[in-house]
Amino acid sequence: KLRGKSNFLASTSFGRLGRAPEQALTRFEHDSSLPEKSKVFAPDSLIFALQFLKAIILCAPARAIYLQPRYQAPNLIYTDASFHEGDSPSSNQAEQSVENCPGRLGIVIFSEVLRRPLGLTAQFGPKTLQALKARKQQITQLETLAAPVALWEVPEVFRNRDLIWFLDNQGAEAGLIRGYSGEEDSAAMIGITHIH
Repeated sequence: KLRGKSNFLASTSFGRLGRAPEQALTRFEHDSSLPEKSKVFAPDSLIFALQFLKAIILCAPARAIYLQPRYQAPNLIYTDASFHEGDSPSSNQAEQSVENCPGRLGIVIFSEVLRRPLGLTAQFGPKTLQALKARKQQITQLETLAAPVALWEVPEVFRNRDLIWFLDNQGAEAGLIRGYSGEEDSAAMIGITHIH
């Protein structure tokens, strides 16, 4: 029932922002290693997910769906990321300088709100990459990270605007469209994106 309520909140009523707590709800429902589920026991991740659902219900505004043309050109956004395979951080690399940056991100935005195109870039060193789940390749996560970075850096460009977003990673694209990912770190970034 809780997942059903969460999925309803992820419909056109709220956009995809209601999917952010789904990872914790799904894990709690299917994790056989957890103690007997009862009213007494609830892991922290489930408590946070329920608190988030409550916050959405109480304060998220209804989503505006425009049925007539708005006569505004959409923002055009191009994002791309790079990750040098084999440069995954180890504990001794975490203390190295930012010059050793296995991950990079580029963002270009065209908008009527801006006087000229805006270009943003970011580097991700080993310390930052350690926050992600350990895996050989982090390109999908870095491509996903482009969305919250862009929204965080220039929110006024995105407010009440339609977007056409070009990205070349199908995993990141699918997750951002669905509002969910089975990978915990990607799901967190996607959730932040839809909250923004």
